[in-house]
Amino acid sequence: MSHDPDPHPPAPKHKEVDPGDDDITQKSKRQRRAQTIPDVKGPDQFPRSEFSKCFTTAKAKIKKDGGFHEYQMGGAEKACTTVTMPGGAQKKFGTKDNMHSEMGATKSLLESRHLTLIDVGYGVLTVGGEEYEPTPDTFQTDVPHCGYCAIILTLFDLPLSVPTQGKFHFSSHLNYPIPEDFKRPRIILAALFCGDRPAFETFIAREFFKDGTEVAIDVNADTIKDEGGWGDGLTKFFNEKVRAGQHFCTRAEFVWKCFFNYLNVNLKPEDF
Repeated sequence: MSHDPDPHPPAPKHKEVDPGDDDITQKSKRQRRAQTIPDVKGPDQFPRSEFSKCFTTAKAKIKKDGGFHEYQMGGAEKACTTVTMPGGAQKKFGTKDNMHSEMGATKSLLESRHLTLIDVGYGVLTVGGEEYEPTPDTFQTDVPHCGYCAIILTLFDLPLSVPTQGKFHFSSHLNYPIPEDFKRPRIILAALFCGDRPAFETFIAREFFKDGTEVAIDVNADTIKDEGGWGDGLTKFFNEKVRAGQHFCTRAEFVWKCFFNYLNVNLKPEDF
């Protein structure tokens, strides 16, 4: 017994692709899978030399403005940072979920748009507006800053109370939450690499790509490309997760963890 062929046979199955991707984009994605590496070296395996310039610059500024002080907190005492608005209204921030009070205050001020980060090429300026201006009187911490806070506040041109080179409790874990705005690629380039794009590109190629790969980064166009023709959005690339040891983090977070490790190696609590 014969059957007539189905006049409407099912369409052959194809691998699903993003309808917004053209052939070049699909090829780019295949190249990226071939060039990038899913597992990266642990951020604590060795200090990355690319951070030396920003670290040295921050230390020099602190010493010029009065120098470091002794760190006597032992890493366990909690700090309180007080933000004073025009008219005298105050908001206090304590250390919470491992985020130091200084970073908590900065995070809140950035999210409320009372502060804005400006990339000036060689670094970052944090500026206020009509409703708030960060000064030593309007941004105060009641105990000495640890070394992490002292260096990072200086890199972002925020007021210091009493800077030290102390290492906080569990600093070896590299767990130091920061505001999301600090993780933007152009801010990372300006703050942690002093705007040195070749050093930034060398770091990114070494940490996230196969050996020998060269990359070109344009923070204004928000692009990253390699010599093989692959390209992607820079912010998107930095927001993707990679595995570093037993943990997953975004590439932006990984860069910061490498910087924290550099601080652990180079901060000298006894230097005051």
